Amino acid sequence: MIKKIVSLKSVFILCFSILASGVLADEEHSAEKQRLITSLMYKSGLISQIESNAKSTVDGYVVALKSQNITKEQIGFVEKQLAIYFNATAAKGDVRQYFLEAFTVDDLKPVLKWLNTPLGKRITQYEEDASAPNVVANIEKLAEPLKGNLVRVKQCKKIDEIVMGTESAVRMVINSQTSMMQALSSGFPGKQQISVDSLKLQLEKSKAVLYDFMASTLLSYQLISYQYVTNEELDLYIKFLETKRARKYSKVTINALEQALINSSRKFGQALLKKALKKQRQSTN
Repeated sequence: MIKKIVSLKSVFILCFSILASGVLADEEHSAEKQRLITSLMYKSGLISQIESNAKSTVDGYVVALKSQNITKEQIGFVEKQLAIYFNATAAKGDVRQYFLEAFTVDDLKPVLKWLNTPLGKRITQYEEDASAPNVVANIEKLAEPLKGNLVRVKQCKKIDEIVMGTESAVRMVINSQTSMMQALSSGFPGKQQISVDSLKLQLEKSKAVLYDFMASTLLSYQLISYQYVTNEELDLYIKFLETKRARKYSKVTINALEQALINSSRKFGQALLKKALKKQRQSTN
């Protein structure tokens, strides 16, 4: 709101009445936006996706940890930190806040309109089903018989291209790992710190392999998700994804998920740093 001191009472009253009507409209607009975002996060399957992502991230770290030569006490500490910083509640809060800042009501309505259609509901449910742990664990095996359908493979690759799925997944991995390692090394003396540039350079070396892995995994996920949808129905979905509002929704959602992952990775790295510095101090005393 613009605050301004004026000398004429009548002018002040007029200005105030105009501004007040604007403030009320903004409050109503904000309330509507919050309601629409809540609806969007549930109806799009995003809530389920965030919960699934949090679990798979923690599980992935734990598997990697247990392959290392570290003590049970160290594994227990790291598992505890993972549960704290990679929890779905925090991620949902981060994503919601990002949505509030990035979307307008006009952005949200067309997306919700699609999600409320019978086809939109079916596709969302199929995508959620394909994210189930038992499916993810066997995703390549389950998708293999579906890869012979070249028309469907082409459609799935088109979807990946529109939403920038593979490209975004690779970027998320690189940026989240960079954030975590930078936080972890930040408390050590200058020469022991890892620069962002050197971290990214190391990760960039494996980018091609990572890209191929992500592309294959996402293709398998899509083939499984859309196996009960006809080609004509999937074309309708693609047509929706190509609209201006849907493209913005895809981009904002990916950015929001990436930011949430970066936040979690940074805080996790800081927690590991705190533990490492404490151990270092104890060993020198």
